[in-house]
Amino acid sequence: MNSLPVVFVWVGKKPPAWWLSSVSWAKKNNPENDFWIVTNSTALGAVPDWLNVFRPSEDVLDAPIEGLRYQGSFWRNSSLRFWALAEWCRTVGAAKFFHAELDNALFSLSGLGQSLDRLGVGLFVPRDAPDRALASLMYCNRPASFVELVGLYQKPGGIEHDMHALGVYSDRFPQWFHALPTESYREYAWDVLSPKKTGGVFDAAAIGQYLFGAAPDYREKRIPKTGYVNENSKVDW
Repeated sequence: MNSLPVVFVWVGKKPPAWWLSSVSWAKKNNPENDFWIVTNSTALGAVPDWLNVFRPSEDVLDAPIEGLRYQGSFWRNSSLRFWALAEWCRTVGAAKFFHAELDNALFSLSGLGQSLDRLGVGLFVPRDAPDRALASLMYCNRPASFVELVGLYQKPGGIEHDMHALGVYSDRFPQWFHALPTESYREYAWDVLSPKKTGGVFDAAAIGQYLFGAAPDYREKRIPKTGYVNENSKVDW
């Protein structure tokens, strides 16, 4: 690989209509990076030459996940992406990479990987609660972390959803977990990387929700589409 890969994952039938626009925006801002989409979907449509496609195996898609707090394919698939990323790492031999969710606006990542390498080894994830971290943008320089992460789903006590899994990982494997600073980093009780060292803050959920509103599935009609304040945000908007 010529540069740090940027990996998007979509497990499910048909990705949202805007998926390629999001990935293309990210590629425009990071033209030197290799881009991948890891997906089982056969409804991608035309895929540009610069975008690599990786198909997860049936073993990944049939991974046993039980005890999730929220039922439905969305929540199962959100967790399955961790299995898919672990398999992708093994197959292509990736040692370091970025993962981003499709509904994120990905700006320049230039130099970020090198900066994070100097700060630690493992998973670098925005964390906004003691038991929750969000895979909006993650950096990994230790693929074994994903093997440990999926192993948590087989532990007694259960994992509620993908965000909870990352929160539990931060507690069980603190030596391999590094909290990227969010807008509320000054108010957190846990260790957070300094934005001076990471080059800025990262959006777990609050910034996007304040600008564009909560996800439609959870937005009550009384809540405005903009100006939504996430329950874990600690700043005065």
